[in-house]
Amino acid sequence: MQLKSILLCLALVSFTVPAAAQNARLQEIVVQEHNAGRFDGAVVVLKDGKIVFSTGIGQSDKLSGTLWSPTTITRYASVTKQVTALLVMQEVAKGRVQLGAKIGDYFGEAPASVRDVTVEQLMRHTSGMREQEEKSGQLSFDFPYRAPSTPVSQQRPLEMAKAVCAGPLASPPGAVFSYGDCEYFWLGAILEKVTKIAFYDLVQRRIAIPNRFTSWGGFRPDRPVITATGYVGAGEREPEIAVWAFSSGAGLYGNLVDVARFERLLVTSALLRPDLTDLMLTGVSAYQSHAMGSWSYTVPDTSGTPVRYVERQGWVGGIRLSVISVPASDVIVAMVSNSPNTNFFGAWNPNGFVTNMITEALKQ
Repeated sequence: MQLKSILLCLALVSFTVPAAAQNARLQEIVVQEHNAGRFDGAVVVLKDGKIVFSTGIGQSDKLSGTLWSPTTITRYASVTKQVTALLVMQEVAKGRVQLGAKIGDYFGEAPASVRDVTVEQLMRHTSGMREQEEKSGQLSFDFPYRAPSTPVSQQRPLEMAKAVCAGPLASPPGAVFSYGDCEYFWLGAILEKVTKIAFYDLVQRRIAIPNRFTSWGGFRPDRPVITATGYVGAGEREPEIAVWAFSSGAGLYGNLVDVARFERLLVTSALLRPDLTDLMLTGVSAYQSHAMGSWSYTVPDTSGTPVRYVERQGWVGGIRLSVISVPASDVIVAMVSNSPNTNFFGAWNPNGFVTNMITEALKQ
């Protein structure tokens, strides 16, 4: 790489930890990915709960020229599902939710098609549900996230669940793993039912406020939030998205530092009993290594030693987020990007961006 090119890229980089804590190789990997046109975003690496590497590169909004940093507010997208799953397991610990309980046990008025789906099947994406267009009943990858056509009345989990996740099942409950948002809308609705607290407020009371995640919040149609802008296609600004409609499926926002801190608390059982944490974070091979709100799998390192990873990705519009942990080494790597060319393949990809970052992070 030419010196001039490196200097130009470094001019866009913002650091948030002392220079002595920086890892030159990690920075080099980030710059290389940026120069290749595959990454504009931020990275945070935690080791033993401390930030050992933190950087931002490129622009979080091309119109304003705002630069990325680890404190840029961004969508958490489906990382929200980890939060929802944790809150459900906390209710399991309290005895107010049972994994074997059915949707019909909480909502007697639930449609017959979904009434017998269990909480565990919701957690594992084996419910058989698919998102459906509210009016036509047809599967749609646009609805219910179009803006401004999505009704504001559907900002809460139960309203979303009833609107697009109450049709005929595509497969019998428990038979097939198929990822989607429907299950986590119903889980959010169950949480609101048993706690009598709105989902976003529950997140604040149980997790954000006690752990000082001051950047955390939930998208609402009446409370606009300035966040990083996503880019799609050949780099066009993303279309308007009703991001508030994602609620308990993908509706949280915050900065990268706080999501990395949350991940560590999650995998270290600081937020839940160890036995329930293990249950929640144990991947099932038949379900593509999905656990409950996360993926968890084992990959041999270069010496052939098995290494366990817990991974969660999120993707809404032109924003992509990846949070991956190595529990045995107490390492967390969190990354977010608004580049349409970003690829956050997990640790199972031997030469990918994520794997290269983890390999270096483990040397800290």
